[in-house]
Amino acid sequence: MRTALLGFGKVAESTHLPGFAHASFQGRFSVVAVAEPSPERRARAKEALPGARVYESPESLLEQERELDLACVAAPPFLHAPLTLASLRAGLHVLCEKPLSLDASSLGEIEREARERRRVVYTVNNWRHAPLVDAALGVARGGKLGRLRLVVWSVKRKAADPGAASFGKTWREDTAQALGGVLVDHGWHALTVIHALLGSGPRTVRARLRDEPGKGDVFARVEVEQGGVRVLVRLTWRASRRSNRGLFLGDEGSVRLEDDRLVGPGRATASFPEKLSQGSVHPDWFPPVLRSLEDEVTGRAAFGRSLDEARYCA
Repeated sequence: MRTALLGFGKVAESTHLPGFAHASFQGRFSVVAVAEPSPERRARAKEALPGARVYESPESLLEQERELDLACVAAPPFLHAPLTLASLRAGLHVLCEKPLSLDASSLGEIEREARERRRVVYTVNNWRHAPLVDAALGVARGGKLGRLRLVVWSVKRKAADPGAASFGKTWREDTAQALGGVLVDHGWHALTVIHALLGSGPRTVRARLRDEPGKGDVFARVEVEQGGVRVLVRLTWRASRRSNRGLFLGDEGSVRLEDDRLVGPGRATASFPEKLSQGSVHPDWFPPVLRSLEDEVTGRAAFGRSLDEARYCA
C-alpha cells in the first residue's frame, strides 16, 4: 500500500515508521509522501524517509499525489476528522490516530463517505493489541471467567505527557487541539478494550470529570452498564506515580492486569516485558493494528468493523 503520512510528530516517527518497516510487512507498505507544517519536522522526515516527497500541508499532498492507497493521519486530534474526510474524498483508505472524532455528525459523514467509496477507515487501537491486554481478553473470551459481571480499568499519570509533541508547546496542553483532557487521551484506549469485550450493545453511561483551567479534565470517573456488566473507568493526570491496572471479573473467576503482570484464574501469573504505563509510544503494539487494517481492506474482516468501535468510543 502506497502510504502518505499526514503529520510527522513523535507518534509517526517512533511508532508508525517502525510498524510499517516491521519484518512481517516488508514490501506491503511504502511511505512515499509526508505532509508536515513544521520546518524542523519536515527536515526530520527527509532524514528518516529520504525517498519520500515532503509537503508543507496535507492539502498540497492530497492534491498532487495521485497514486496513493493509504493516508495515515498522525496530526493533533482536532484535525483527525477533516483530514480523514479529505483523504476519503481523494479515494484513499485511512488509518487515523485516536480519537477519530467526538462529533456525531462528522462521524456520520465519515461513515457515509467510507461506505460510498468502499474505503476503510481504521482508528489506531494499539492498546487493545498490547500483549498483556490481548492475553486478558483471550482468558475472558475463552469462558474461564464464566459470565462477565465487572470490568475495571485504571490509569494513573503524573501529568499530561510533554513528549506527545515534537516541538514547542504540546498539543495535549491545548484543549482546542486535543479535544479534551485525560478522558479523550486515555479513555479512548480503555473503551477500545471494553468494546472488544462487550461489543456495541445498549448501555447507560455516567461520568464525573474534574477540570483545571486551561488543562481540561485531569480526572475522570466513568461508569457504564451494558448487558448486565458494570464497567468502571478511572483516569487521572494528577497521580503520584504512573500505573495501569485492570480487572475482568466473572461469576466463575477473575483476571487482573497489573501493569506488566497478568494474574489469572487460580492466581496463575504471567509476566510481560513492557509495562502498560511505560512511555507514550509503543511500536511493538503497532503491527497488529496494521494486520487488522489489512484484514478489513482485503475483506478478511467485516467492512466497517473499526468504524463501529470508533462510534462506541466517541
